Formats: sequence, structure tokens, C-alpha cells
Amino acid sequence: MVRPWTGIDELDDVLAELVDNASDVIGDDLVGVYLHGSFALGGADDESDCDFLVVSSTRVDETRLAALRAFHGGLPHRPGYWNRHLEGSYPLAADLADLGALGRRWPYVDHGSDQVVLDAHCNNEVMRWTLHEHGVTVNGPSPRTLLDQVPIEMMRAAARRNLRIAVEGWEHHRSWDAWSQRYAVVTMPRLLRTKVIGDVVSKPAAVSWALDVLDPLWRPLLEKALAERGQQPWDAPIDPELVERTLEFIRHVGRVAEEH
Repeated sequence: MVRPWTGIDELDDVLAELVDNASDVIGDDLVGVYLHGSFALGGADDESDCDFLVVSSTRVDETRLAALRAFHGGLPHRPGYWNRHLEGSYPLAADLADLGALGRRWPYVDHGSDQVVLDAHCNNEVMRWTLHEHGVTVNGPSPRTLLDQVPIEMMRAAARRNLRIAVEGWEHHRSWDAWSQRYAVVTMPRLLRTKVIGDVVSKPAAVSWALDVLDPLWRPLLEKALAERGQQPWDAPIDPELVERTLEFIRHVGRVAEEH
């Protein structure tokens, strides 16, 4: 393995341990370990998680699943910041190679969780596009040997669907805090860009793009959300007026998406 993968010594140590554990548990069936998400796209910051994939040539059986649960069950409870900020899945290589397998459930660890469950969270168009175009190889062959490029029209269709889900979800969101407000503001432009262009970029890059294409009246909200990432406790309360302004922005992005 050739380091550094992220440039953060502590995180790279955790990833090296992830690889060692995967090698012990999965053995010769281990295909590779990869990063997608913010650490592949760039723009990772103190509010980012580290999105990983551990790919195997055979499905994870109950014996291996139990061993993975033992590893992830202890990891976030140990000293260290990045032990609590991994998120990822253990996909089957054949699933990655098949766009028809989109949505299939894989063993999955949520951000900071100590549980391994079966979930389709990572098995989507955005992950596949990011892995193919920008995936970081921690161990194994290039990710481009494992899957094909996701067609642009498929990416745009997925973004259209995801934007509608996001607008509806935020409309019904009731537990607003500093993290969720910032996340909503910086994520909506990324979804919109994918809908319009068909690619995936980091949150800072998406905000920069949005500043050029959206009405300038949204500039203060966008710049504030990006500047404050990592600067306040995630659960800090926010002003109800900021919540309403954020909802107005979310609705606006939804309308713009419908026009393109």
C-alpha cells in the first residue's frame, strides 16, 4: 500500500487498519479498498466523513459478517477523531460491474456507527460515477477496472429524482441545527449541477458553480454556509429566520431543476 491517501496521518492509520482487517476477514477474495465521496472529489473538511468501499469477489457470508461487525463495533469507541468518521460498504465486485445491480443491499456502516447492516446507501449512481472518475485506491487495482462509466443521462435522471426527494425531505425536516442547515445549503447546488451537467463535484466546487448560475440574492446564504462548516458545534441551534431562508433556497433550487 502506498500512502498517503488522504494526507491526514491519523485517518490514513485508520484506513491501513481497515485494509488489514479486510485482508484478515476476506482473505484471497479481497479485490480492493477504495475511497469515494469528499476525499476523492476534493473539498473534504472537518465536517466530512471518509467514504470507503471494500470490494470482494464473493459475497460476505455470515461468518465474515460477524467478524466485520466485531471490528466496526469497537472502532468508533476507541480514542481518536477519525475512528468515528468512517462510512462505507462491502460490495460484491460483480455488483459493481453491473449497472442493473443499482440499489442492491451491501453490508454497510453509517457515519460513526458501530453497526454493520445490509443497506443500499452506497449503491447509487453518484458513488459509481465518483469511484470511476476520481476513486482513490487504498489497496488493489484501479477502480476503473471494476466498473464502467455511468452514462450522463443516467446521472441526470438520478439527480432529478434525488432533488425531488431532497426538497420533500427538507420540507418535513423538524430537527434543524447548525449541521443540517449548512448541509442542506451546500448539498442542493451539487444535486442541481449533476442534474444540469451530469457530473459530480465537491460541495465547495458546487457552491462556486451555483454562485455563477443562481440569482445573486442567494450569495450570502451560500457563502455563509460554506464558511461556517466546521466552525460551530454541529448541534448548535439556529435562528428560525435562517431556517425559513434555507427552505426558500431549497424550494428555489427545486424549481430551477424542473426548468432544466
